[in-house]
Amino acid sequence: MEFNEFREKVKEALPDFLTDNLRNAEIKDTAVNKLQGESYSGISVTPEGSRVGVSINLEDAFLDYQTGSQFTAVMNGLADNIVGTLGEQEQFNLGFLEDYRAVKDMLTVEVVGKDKNAEILQSVPHQELEDLAAVYRIALGETENGNATVLITNKILRNYGITQDQLHQDALDAAQHTMKYSIRSMDEVLREMAQSMGIEQNQPVMFSSPLYVGTTDRDTFGAGVLAVPSFFEDATEKLDGNFYVLPSSVHESATRFAA
Repeated sequence: MEFNEFREKVKEALPDFLTDNLRNAEIKDTAVNKLQGESYSGISVTPEGSRVGVSINLEDAFLDYQTGSQFTAVMNGLADNIVGTLGEQEQFNLGFLEDYRAVKDMLTVEVVGKDKNAEILQSVPHQELEDLAAVYRIALGETENGNATVLITNKILRNYGITQDQLHQDALDAAQHTMKYSIRSMDEVLREMAQSMGIEQNQPVMFSSPLYVGTTDRDTFGAGVLAVPSFFEDATEKLDGNFYVLPSSVHESATRFAA
């Protein structure tokens, strides 16, 4: 069975697996463009009478089906994902996203590779930082599946009726509370990781790493601190001089090598 055939089969069967309040939902094909190579093909499910729906990645489900999972088991997993995600959206009452005044204090910055994300960067406001690019998100808060955010696209920006420069400045202003960051030694980070895994360190550290890690207090979208001017001022003070910045991922930025 080819992917498109599988998708049609899922669309036809899905209403029977959803809760009663979603039986009349609109189900359509969709292609979702995401940063960091996470784009996918799937379906969108929009509850009857709602303007907000959910997009579901079918590529992983198709792979599960191809490698032996029963179709019923695949459908149950998809339905649970859809119902759970829509429930989280109800938790946030997403209608407020249309009002820029309601969201500007929730803005945060994500820094990604410019070349790797060149295609999607054409459709989102961004600021280039050498070979990186800063994009903007609305931080909705914690859910059962992690931190929920909404990526600001060119369409959203036009609907807000503001300029990209204003968006950038407002995001930096909001970063004072949405992107609180830390600068910790690699030794400290490794000790914290060991403790979180329940590993006791009985042996003393035999050497001190010259590396430091800069990230947000939540350890998510940490590379965004590279767009915050105060980060470099604080890093210079903490490290007592010059340093090199070695971006390692979108979540752990500014790994520092002592100069």
